[in-house]
Amino acid sequence: MSEDPCLRDARVVTPAGRQSTVRPEPLTPAQARRPCGRSHLLTVLLVDDDPEVRQFCADAVRQQGHAALEAEDGLAACELLGRGPVDVLVTDLQMPLMDGLSLVRRVREAHPATEIIVLTAFGSVKSAIACMKLGVKDYLTKPFNVDELEGVLEGIRKARAKRTTEPPAPPAEASRRLVGSGGPQLVGRSRGLRRVLELIDQVKDQRCNVLIQGETGTGKELVARAIHAAGPLRDGPFLAVNCGGLAPTVLEAQLFGHERGAFTGATTSSPGLFRAAEGGTLFLDEVTEIERTLQPKLLRAVQEREVLPVGGTRPVSVSVRLVAATNRDLEEAVASGAFREDLFYRLCVVPILIPPLRERHEDVPDLVAYFMEKFGSAAGQPERSLAPAALECLTAYSWPGNIRELQNVIERIHVTTRAPRIEVEHLPEKLRQGRSAGREAEAPAVSTYADTERRLLEQALREAGGNKSHAARILGIERQRLTRKLRKFGLN
Repeated sequence: MSEDPCLRDARVVTPAGRQSTVRPEPLTPAQARRPCGRSHLLTVLLVDDDPEVRQFCADAVRQQGHAALEAEDGLAACELLGRGPVDVLVTDLQMPLMDGLSLVRRVREAHPATEIIVLTAFGSVKSAIACMKLGVKDYLTKPFNVDELEGVLEGIRKARAKRTTEPPAPPAEASRRLVGSGGPQLVGRSRGLRRVLELIDQVKDQRCNVLIQGETGTGKELVARAIHAAGPLRDGPFLAVNCGGLAPTVLEAQLFGHERGAFTGATTSSPGLFRAAEGGTLFLDEVTEIERTLQPKLLRAVQEREVLPVGGTRPVSVSVRLVAATNRDLEEAVASGAFREDLFYRLCVVPILIPPLRERHEDVPDLVAYFMEKFGSAAGQPERSLAPAALECLTAYSWPGNIRELQNVIERIHVTTRAPRIEVEHLPEKLRQGRSAGREAEAPAVSTYADTERRLLEQALREAGGNKSHAARILGIERQRLTRKLRKFGLN
């Protein structure tokens, strides 16, 4: 039988003059009889300067029925990528000649359809996070379990199979509402909300941790539930805990569980939320409120995916997706020492910033219509209309309590009035006063210069994804000065 071209070793000569062996995975006799390129589910390129790691990964790839290619550095990997399509790139970060981060950037530009998995030691987690921001599918921390790699590859295979069988999605409507089948509704049409929806779509099928930032009342838990409902874990549990509402000892037992007799009153054992959320999502709300003494234990749970119950002697493995949220500036908490930097980087793999409602007034009419329908149906009331002047008043209000405040106002209207048409006089007094003040004012409350300054600050924050340090660099000012200006305009 003639030699199958899929079985040949390819050798790539690097600029240093040495040869990099690029070794395709040997196929079984049954596979070798099939046409080249048709005998596997995915083509996976493994890049690592450690041959033992490559062999470890190749064995896992072969067990799943995929084809494996190997390269010992980034340059050899680029040579292979130029020869033909590769479905998945699995690469180390620390390598000679071309490091993993440079390879990821090059692959993202030249081969956007290739999914990327990064292998990293704990000391290079920052680099792994940089890769995630470039669109990397996932990252695995060495030493990793073979099940982790196989799980990510299986997720990629299923996603690709789904894309080839599903009909094309209909064009997006001006008002985006439903996220995920049977999931929560995110209502609006603003650019800020569209960006949130885009990020939900990007992370829903991935295992990376997500940090949601936004003011109180912007809907952080709603976004977390949308991520859960839109992804493959939708059939698993979604459990939420407010980390700021519990004492440290109580929170520890809630998160990690406890053994019988671990403390006074512990008459039975408890699995804890990490184990109760197995196969689903655990939402850590107000994560910045966790006491510093408890943060090392949370770091281990996030990093190693194992928990040690209070009073226990053996850690227990867990498999959950973590979504955290905060209404505080987490970077400032890290700078002040209130929050561990390593825990911050573990939680903030993909940040999602929810803009306050005052920055997306175009969403108010959609939200009003949604809540009018919701509370009207719940009360069994006939459909009501909203006077244009009343809608104008609602849209012009600054909504310091954000969507939660708007929801409260619409619910109050349905309780306190039976009029078929909602007029301005039916609105709370503070909203009517704001409208009157706006009519009486003959000049803007702030100068044109101040308006321009505020717009620049808001634009820089949007471009920086809410990162104040990055926003300060965009504006060319010191972070402390930026913080003062944000406080001046109420943008904190």
